[in-house]
Amino acid sequence: EIRSSARDSAVRDTVRALELLHKVGDCPNYPNYNELAVSYIYGNLTEIDSAKAEYYWRRGAMKGDTKSMMQLAIFKLNVGQTDSAMHYAMMAYERQDDDVCNFLARCYLYGRIDGREDRSLAKKYYLESARRGNPDELVMAGKICLWNGDTVEAFRHFDRAIALGYNDAYV
Repeated sequence: EIRSSARDSAVRDTVRALELLHKVGDCPNYPNYNELAVSYIYGNLTEIDSAKAEYYWRRGAMKGDTKSMMQLAIFKLNVGQTDSAMHYAMMAYERQDDDVCNFLARCYLYGRIDGREDRSLAKKYYLESARRGNPDELVMAGKICLWNGDTVEAFRHFDRAIALGYNDAYV
């Protein structure tokens, strides 16, 4: 209810919208400061202020909000603080966040962590993402197997994705 009021208020009154977004973060059962932080990082309701965005993502992370942890991981990675990025990514991973496995897989696949690619870790995280309910990630795990020359394992992953209803795996 507060979130929808904040969206409505944003059109008319940015001060009221910010006030409501602060209340969203302070809700005991909904510790989500992500929307407030996003408004600062993109300048939706205020001037762009990456320090305030980081501050609110940290507050969300301290309250256990995995969206805030993921955003901090991305933010830290983009400013070159890979150790800090991995810290927040692993916090989200431990809390079973669905998106973090994909993030970690892409980081390892494209060498964003240590400056080198690690296909085995990328495959591990793609498979974990699939286990957590994202069958399309089986296709990525299969592609990594193909790049490594293992067609048998690749097709095993493609077949599993098809069995889970991910029809794009046929391609």
